[in-house]
Amino acid sequence: MDTVDFEHTIDASLGSVDLEALLGYRLMGQLRLYARMTGSVLVRRNVYYREHIINSPGISYDTVSSRGDRYERNVYSGIIPTASVFPVSLSLGTGYSFRLDRNEHLLLEPQIFYTLGLNSIIHQDSGAWYVNSLRLGFTIRYAPLGIPPPPGPSPVIDDPPPLRPG
Repeated sequence: MDTVDFEHTIDASLGSVDLEALLGYRLMGQLRLYARMTGSVLVRRNVYYREHIINSPGISYDTVSSRGDRYERNVYSGIIPTASVFPVSLSLGTGYSFRLDRNEHLLLEPQIFYTLGLNSIIHQDSGAWYVNSLRLGFTIRYAPLGIPPPPGPSPVIDDPPPLRPG
């Protein structure tokens, strides 16, 4: 019995312009926790799909593809029609700062973030696609002036004595 190998190719390309709000909290020492909310506008949502017979001992599809190939079918290239235009996500992460110079003006902070897609990128009858990710990276931060100390207490000025008519 001969076997036939099929190759299904899908290549999706999503591009977006993002607006982010990042909140950082110093937990202890140089350890920081982060929360990020991201709203996006998809500016590119393209897909390419095809099915191809890899090895075919005399087997071909009944229909001829647009390229005249009997070993290829369901070729589609274009915009993903059911893509959400405004995806939203929430990220949680942590980082730890290491000083790179004696004055603590230059800092290196390795970070890890997990991002959860809050709404579906693609809507289909078979289900929804959510984009979730785990991101590792680092930040190099330069702070030449450091953080100024908080202001001291305001001086208390006593009310002047009331004026007496003269």
